[in-house]
Amino acid sequence: MLTLALLVLAGGAKADTERVNLTFGTDWYCTASWNAETRIFSWGSGGTGNPDWIFINVTNLSGDVSKYTKLYFKLENFTNSADNKLTLYFKENKGNTQSMDYVAKVEITPDANGEFEFDLTTFDWKNNANPSETIDKTKIYDVTLYGGARSGDGDGSVKITEAYVERPKVTWNASKNHMLLATNGEAKSNPWDYQVNYTLPTPLVKDKTYVIEYAINAVNGGETRVVPNGDGAQYLDTKGLWTNEFTRYKVEFTANGNHTKLEIDLGACGGEVYFDNVSLVEKGQTTNLIANGDFETEGTAGWSAVSNTIAQVEKELGEIQEPGILVSVGEAGWRTFRTGSNVQVSDPNVKAYAAKYMAEGNYVQLTPVTEFGAWQSVLIEAPQGNYLLKSPASVTGIDDAINDLKANGPTPLPGDGTLYGLAKINGVVGFYKIASTSEVPAWAIYLQIPAGGREFIGFGDETTGISTVKAVEEDHVVYTLGGQRVVNAKKGIFIVNGKKVIK
Repeated sequence: MLTLALLVLAGGAKADTERVNLTFGTDWYCTASWNAETRIFSWGSGGTGNPDWIFINVTNLSGDVSKYTKLYFKLENFTNSADNKLTLYFKENKGNTQSMDYVAKVEITPDANGEFEFDLTTFDWKNNANPSETIDKTKIYDVTLYGGARSGDGDGSVKITEAYVERPKVTWNASKNHMLLATNGEAKSNPWDYQVNYTLPTPLVKDKTYVIEYAINAVNGGETRVVPNGDGAQYLDTKGLWTNEFTRYKVEFTANGNHTKLEIDLGACGGEVYFDNVSLVEKGQTTNLIANGDFETEGTAGWSAVSNTIAQVEKELGEIQEPGILVSVGEAGWRTFRTGSNVQVSDPNVKAYAAKYMAEGNYVQLTPVTEFGAWQSVLIEAPQGNYLLKSPASVTGIDDAINDLKANGPTPLPGDGTLYGLAKINGVVGFYKIASTSEVPAWAIYLQIPAGGREFIGFGDETTGISTVKAVEEDHVVYTLGGQRVVNAKKGIFIVNGKKVIK
């Protein structure tokens, strides 16, 4: 389905059709503005935005627009406009970030009475960037209205007295549960590559505390976060999402600005993502600052999408799970890890360890742990991939006596001969000394041991304390009991492929 707005059976519309009044909004990075009270659209060189981005958003038009039959605008009082026209751009969802490479446009040229009427059923939907192509009108993620050329200095402006599209009349089934569906392309590397945004009817108040909560079902898993913005940006906690199950996102925060919009980031979620029961309340109050947050009233005014499409759909709300903690493990099969939530190692493919430096024997003793507390540092061992771990309300934390892992702060630490970082070199995973010409990055996890230690420190056997080394790629690599690699082993006791061997 398509996102909807206020529906009006207009006097000029046929009995079997209905109008969807267009709603507009703007972004801080644009040199354009929209005044909902006066209905004035202004554009020009003012503001902090890109001077080429002289557009406002049509906030309630996306998804499948094929069912719309007519587009109508009533315009008055063009000011400082060279051609008295606007341009409406329909951008196709290609699974990428915003781009003008897949755009169909309609030039809005009003008649002497200021009216413009366009038959969408005869529109050819040609791609403006490549007229030999047509865009898919069932996958529109963004509709924007651009101002025209200006006749002089200063802003151009026009009053949009009326704007709507018509469609065949839709019957709303009130007996069904409804929610918002965001359709993304493939999962992306940046959280903000896909977004669902909500323009707040009333801005947040700086220094007041709020609680944001919603149920979210990402069919292919991933993670989500909320970013209140409009007065700067405030990044709230990221939550891991269970695959094809409803997960609860709930965060309490104190507003650091008078924010006008909520940005829900979905870049890590490929495919379909469902939302229901979205609420934002001031702490201690009960009034939901999000209109129609349960989507049980027809229409999604205030909601918009970035690089994806949104639609109001019928779907039953399943059991809601608490969010998980997403852990990504690379090719080495090991990593350090620390997060602001409690963690239970609930995936059988994942192992977590505390790490203690043992001066006698000069190795790192690993102690398996099944859970650890917020901001505690651990080592993770798992095959390459992404894993979601449970985050219970309470856990038994790691005793500091068995864990020497430290977490750096915001300033890099220069190598001083005592700092070691986890790495894989020549197929061997362990702790390697940070060179004096290098540093421990900000927020990274490291070991600190007395100066004079060797360049590499291996992991210790969990039961015997014998120093062993994880040779990930190389066979028959030989080490002494102290962890030193040997090329031509003679008589003595050595470690070969993690086992004690007597020669």
